[in-house]
Amino acid sequence: MTLSLDEIVFRTRALAQAHPFSVRAQAYLTRTVAREREKQPAEEIGIWAGYAITVGYCLRRVEEVDAGEDGFVPPSDAASDLDVASDDVADRIRTDRADGLLLYDEPLVIQALDRIIAGEIDRRLSHGSDEIDSETFAALENYIAWWTLKGYALRVAEQIAPEPPGDVAR
Repeated sequence: MTLSLDEIVFRTRALAQAHPFSVRAQAYLTRTVAREREKQPAEEIGIWAGYAITVGYCLRRVEEVDAGEDGFVPPSDAASDLDVASDDVADRIRTDRADGLLLYDEPLVIQALDRIIAGEIDRRLSHGSDEIDSETFAALENYIAWWTLKGYALRVAEQIAPEPPGDVAR
């Protein structure tokens, strides 16, 4: 590793301004944002999910470039569905069972995720935080945190989940 935490976060945010997704991940993002926009009480909350997925995904991409893929041990039992596989990866990260899936040391991944999540929360919630009750604010924080982790896990899942035969944009 050659990058500091600040450099990792900066590069992650810079990459998020580009078009960082593979065709498969872009199709997943498009479906997810459309679903969340319909499901959430305010349409922009679904859009926030898309931004959070993007920065989480980009964190993993920065990690790949900086750390290389030495030590990456893809599990052999990964589901081919990106949603299922990324849920499994996210669960492994949240429960300290991410051995072999991370390229940086786990504390650095967690620190970077925390910093990125805090930035996303600040961008999305700081301007109206006086008008949001504490329960709703906490729910929105958790929502943004989940989708950021899910974005990171999406990129890992994309690396470990076999592509379904035929349509890769499934």
